[in-house]
Amino acid sequence: IYFTLGAECINDQFRQKVAAITQISFVIGALVATLFYYLFEDWQITTIYCLTIPAFICAIVATYFTKESPMYLIR
Repeated sequence: IYFTLGAECINDQFRQKVAAITQISFVIGALVATLFYYLFEDWQITTIYCLTIPAFICAIVATYFTKESPMYLIR
């Protein structure tokens, strides 16, 4: 969602850099997830960790740094 909204607001050269950084982040995330699956034997627990930890980090960052959210308007 961020990339789609940001693509409307920034120029072409910066958008290309942001797109490259976004794709590199996905590749690094896939490599880290593969490493976790290799290191830990129980793949069900590893899947839960790989899905929940980034979601919690994103929720915490969004809660404290996004001022235009409905949560901010309620306070």
